[in-house]
Amino acid sequence: MKKLLCLTVLTLGFNALHAQGFYLKLHGGYSGTGIQNNATLMAPRVDAAHAAEDGLVAMASFDDSAHTYRQTHYSYAAGGNISLGVGYMVNHWFGVEVDAHYLWNGSATSTLRSDLGAIGLTGKYIDADIKTYSKNGLSITPMLVFVAAKKEWKVQPYAKIGIVVPVYGKVVHELEITSPVSLPFDPYFIGNRTSVVMNTASTFSVGFAGTVGIRYSPIPFITLFADLNVQWLNIRAKKTTITKWEAYDAASGKTYDMIHPDPAVPNAPVRSTYRTEFEYVDQLDANSNNATYNTSYDNNKPKQDARITAPAGNAGFQLGIQFNFGKSALASLHRKG
Repeated sequence: MKKLLCLTVLTLGFNALHAQGFYLKLHGGYSGTGIQNNATLMAPRVDAAHAAEDGLVAMASFDDSAHTYRQTHYSYAAGGNISLGVGYMVNHWFGVEVDAHYLWNGSATSTLRSDLGAIGLTGKYIDADIKTYSKNGLSITPMLVFVAAKKEWKVQPYAKIGIVVPVYGKVVHELEITSPVSLPFDPYFIGNRTSVVMNTASTFSVGFAGTVGIRYSPIPFITLFADLNVQWLNIRAKKTTITKWEAYDAASGKTYDMIHPDPAVPNAPVRSTYRTEFEYVDQLDANSNNATYNTSYDNNKPKQDARITAPAGNAGFQLGIQFNFGKSALASLHRKG
């Protein structure tokens, strides 16, 4: 009886969608960083003078030997994308739709040269190359659809407005550090060459999206469209984890894995949990696991830090095709057949 009832509800729902303006759409395009490319990225601190103070700071290229500094701007939502959407037109002029967007974004880079003079090594510098990008970016965008055209118009302008919610993905930072001296111990943990990978996961975030475009239906069942879109979104960070920290010491020929040390070497250098995992909170106080605010912090627990955000605004274009399953569209197919 329950199976029959479910089947009846699904059948009635499907018939109702056919009777109205149900549609599926597939589209892809490219988005840039937006009109103003001034969104600040965050990157790991690489500073010989503050080797024990881990954290993400404003990403920049600097050179202590030349006394230069230039901040890096980018958006994690810039790049190629493909989207799959489902919509429902209540009438010819108004509807609702939900799109799922998958992003292939580029990357941002910076180069650093940090003076080792702060630790008594005058005239020597640490050099670092940093790359950051978003991996497996998937977001959901529910939108309201407004069509500004008469039914008989072949080419019809439209606009959409809605919210955007990231549902999957992470921000990755990759570092390659070179040093004239090897310091594979606390607090430096660097060799002559050091490779680092950090992943940052997000917590619930929401932004806004808008679209204007035109559509053309060569036949009632198929609609072709092109649109311009903008997105405003800052993704709130939840946790950063260092997944790789390998330091090569040229003198010994050893590579130290400072996240997963060799159990056969009991005295191998290893970064503590406090220096490997970072949890983001909206407030820091004397109870936080943060050495700056709490002298009794626990080195065996993740460091708590002030919450950061990752910029994910963009502006771009999309081209796509829409398949209409309304009653009149399907009837036209039967007539042609």
